[in-house]
Amino acid sequence: MKPETDRIMECKNCFEKRMSWNDCAHNQEWFEPRDIFFCSHQMIWFINALEYLEEDLWPIQPAEVARKQKVILAHAYFLTPREFLGEVMARLKTVSPDAKACLIEEITELHICDRKMLTSPARVALDYISGWRRRRKPFPEWRAQLKWKDKKR
Repeated sequence: MKPETDRIMECKNCFEKRMSWNDCAHNQEWFEPRDIFFCSHQMIWFINALEYLEEDLWPIQPAEVARKQKVILAHAYFLTPREFLGEVMARLKTVSPDAKACLIEEITELHICDRKMLTSPARVALDYISGWRRRRKPFPEWRAQLKWKDKKR
């Protein structure tokens, strides 16, 4: 069994298949709040869904995924989107403005939904904001550490 710190950084599909969340090819059209692990695919999905979250709505569930169940919520319907919007925006604020603009532009305007298709600055920003917890190191230090590790290889 993997340690808890390793497990929570992977999405459920990646964990079940014992693969790194960076290499996961699993890209769903829709996620329930309970399925969120903040992996790179989910962060791309969140950035695409920012306009829904800003209106206090959870993104619309596609017809093929929709379940016919009556759900009783334990809290107001708008709290969950607002909480996730706050988390995504807080993570985006930790990235440099150029990397943030590049990431949002490539995902929303160019409709790139695969991590491997992103340009290098956008991919580095996505890697920084992905993961169960926020990074403790500031973005410039984290990026410099990545460059140092790449040179060492």
